[in-house]
Amino acid sequence: MAKNIFTSFKLNMMNNVSFTGLQNMGSCIQPYKIEGKGHIYAVSLLAKLTDDFQGKDLTEFENVLRKCSDSFNHRFPQDKNFIHIQTQEFIPEDENFESIPKLLVNGYVVPTETKTMPLFSYIAKFTKKCMGISEKDYKIARDFKYGPDGDSYLTPIRISDYDFTPEERKELLDEVYSLDKVKENAEIINDNIQRQMMDYFA
Repeated sequence: MAKNIFTSFKLNMMNNVSFTGLQNMGSCIQPYKIEGKGHIYAVSLLAKLTDDFQGKDLTEFENVLRKCSDSFNHRFPQDKNFIHIQTQEFIPEDENFESIPKLLVNGYVVPTETKTMPLFSYIAKFTKKCMGISEKDYKIARDFKYGPDGDSYLTPIRISDYDFTPEERKELLDEVYSLDKVKENAEIINDNIQRQMMDYFA
């Protein structure tokens, strides 16, 4: 029975879904060391969702949140039009210990249960689409990327809090708000979600 549910989940993930209304996308990986135990790798993906003539990306996300409202109904606290996705994976020093990634949306852990399956499916399709986004569809506002929002939306630690020169700060922001970084880390998040779902349905 569990295998049939998981097969159905994978097939549903492949359904076409419009994600053309994406703006101000960024991504990064943050490693955290736990002394004597291993590392946590947090992979983050940020995007502003909009509704336009090409798709209703914001509305679709809000509809998914309503479906999961009993278990999860959290919006990005700084701006409800943004979505912040993160997977965290613990890499232990003990090679014989296998860990399962966990999913966070808008800063909150998403519990793996029946009621949250629409959100897992949405995020899986979302990251799949991000992996295939083209240069012409990649839109980011300069005043966002180099302003206070771009400095703080992607990570809880502001880039400007570090002792960077203006050139170094610009170079770092250009990297985390680049299409290559978005596509690369969207694939990692997608893989992590697949592993989490396989463990849940096992």
